[in-house]
Amino acid sequence: MGDKLTVRQRQILGILNSQKERVSGREIAEYLGVTDRTIRTDIQVLIDYLQPLNVEIDAVRGRGYLLKSADVSLMQSLVYQADALLTPEDRIRTLTMILLESADPVQIDDLAEECYVSCSTIEHDLKVIAFEYEREQPHIRMIRKKNTVMLEADEWKRRYVMNLLYVRRWNFNYEAGILMADLPVSNAEIGLIEETLTRAQAECGIGLTEYDHVSFLFSIAIALRRIRMGFPVGTSSAGGTKASRQVVDEVLDECERKTGETFSTEERSVLSDELAHRQYGGQWQFEGGFWEKTGDNEYADLIGNVLLEMDAELHSDFAENDVLKSELLYILLTQAHNPYHAGLRDEYVTRRVRTENPDAVEMACLFEEVIRKKTGAGLTENYLFELVTCLAAAIVRLSEKKRGEGIPTAVISHMTMGATIALMSQIRSFFGSRVCLTGPLPVYQAAREGCGEAALAVATTKMKPYDESIPYLTISRMMDKKNFERMNFLVSMETYRQLYPGTTRWVTDLLPHMEVIDCGAEKSRGEILHFLKCRLMEEGIAGEEFCEAVTVREKQTSTAFREGFALPHAMNCAAGTSGILLMQLPCPADWGGIMVDQVFVLFLGKEQLREEMRIYCCLVYLLRRLKAQKLLDGIRDGGELRDLLAVTEKRG
Repeated sequence: MGDKLTVRQRQILGILNSQKERVSGREIAEYLGVTDRTIRTDIQVLIDYLQPLNVEIDAVRGRGYLLKSADVSLMQSLVYQADALLTPEDRIRTLTMILLESADPVQIDDLAEECYVSCSTIEHDLKVIAFEYEREQPHIRMIRKKNTVMLEADEWKRRYVMNLLYVRRWNFNYEAGILMADLPVSNAEIGLIEETLTRAQAECGIGLTEYDHVSFLFSIAIALRRIRMGFPVGTSSAGGTKASRQVVDEVLDECERKTGETFSTEERSVLSDELAHRQYGGQWQFEGGFWEKTGDNEYADLIGNVLLEMDAELHSDFAENDVLKSELLYILLTQAHNPYHAGLRDEYVTRRVRTENPDAVEMACLFEEVIRKKTGAGLTENYLFELVTCLAAAIVRLSEKKRGEGIPTAVISHMTMGATIALMSQIRSFFGSRVCLTGPLPVYQAAREGCGEAALAVATTKMKPYDESIPYLTISRMMDKKNFERMNFLVSMETYRQLYPGTTRWVTDLLPHMEVIDCGAEKSRGEILHFLKCRLMEEGIAGEEFCEAVTVREKQTSTAFREGFALPHAMNCAAGTSGILLMQLPCPADWGGIMVDQVFVLFLGKEQLREEMRIYCCLVYLLRRLKAQKLLDGIRDGGELRDLLAVTEKRG
């Protein structure tokens, strides 16, 4: 046996050390992604290794393993250090925790010695930490001075990152969570908080998702640890709701009795605020008069005015929806008092929402812009996307209300009745209430008389359509995967047309100016935006005000989409004409966390600005469709781009 434990053996030891009860080899194997046999082999190595240290692993067939050791410091050193090499992920996490808990600058040499690596390795790890937490939320600054490093002394930001680190390490597939060896407080105190929190939630009728339950548990544990270390919060909060205050008071009162620590009024208020925010989406009953009780503050008028603007464009009734206004108001209140907790901070979810709900993102950015102008401080991105989720749900409800029985879709068939019925059943099973099928129409009738009130047509044979104003999908008898994708695209486009009515059906008709340019050399996001703004001003397409509005919009949240393109634009700011400027990049550029190789600048004149939402949303869907098919890669001039966009918009 060697004199060092492997990374996996230390992970097994860490799991055993964190559990109060027996853990089966199968559970450990599933957690680490190895076989049961590998675990049995490693356990035997650990038994031999630990025997001289008077540490025992009690193995019982059919019941699992139990670690017997009272020396906490010994186990901590065996799991994380003791000359055993850390994985890069372990090391970065350890470094982050050291910096978060240190009030003073830390020597680079000390970090290298503590992690048993070189100073150059530490420098690389610090770049990774800065990239994740300084560039993204919560934008916590890393301060370098000579041979030292520290994180800015913002208690909110520090607690935010700590919470992320603990929750990310929690195993949601295991009943006990696989407790970490470096918990913020002891296992006993974690158990106390968990037990009291679960009971108090049940008594007060507050429901949380599993993620939010675990994350809030760690928020309390971190608060307890930071109070002990002399770092309490220094600001008050909105204070949550009556139910959330009751839950928090019960949990903290029990912690005070058992630990002897004291939680200030500010700590209680902030945690109550956080709990209320975490559960409002599912359990918060806004129908109970929240808007009426709190609708007299500075945010209430702001929300009402912005929703009235949206109603004018959407022909909606958002400004009359007290539940929606209450949801938005509560998010803004929480953001104002506690900007670095809660909020939508799952990067995968954020990217999906940005891609699939572009109109909701634009509406949320409109809120952010108004708030920034009124208060001098904008929304953090995680709260911006909380607004997005509420608005996206409201838009879906509005779409369903406007759609009624579904988008009228004519089926033009030259097949027998039995085959046509099979086709129509196939379409209904896939699209459900999104479409309302009419027909079947004979080919000669559709060619001569058109499709009546239909907004979309599906034809089983190539034909010259009578009505060129509606999209046609030509298929070969039955739908296949490719045809379903095409029709789904056309249905989505028609949904946007119904949501945001305009002067013409085709978006491409509203964008007369299209141009394709080459970037020339590898550039960063900032350099590309500067290059594009100069190009727009040189050609007289847009002025300085428009270009500045493009920069402001990019600061709110990235305009990149997961398919690999970016669509920078200005909000509520007109250019001299309408169109698209496409820049082909020689190498992918990082555009707010998404690598893009094509950048489309959208600019709209005064007339087209009235249809900004419809143009933008339809263009997003068009570009996503073409990018996924790799049809944009060969475009070299504006004429080709226009033809491709036009035929896709009309034929899917």
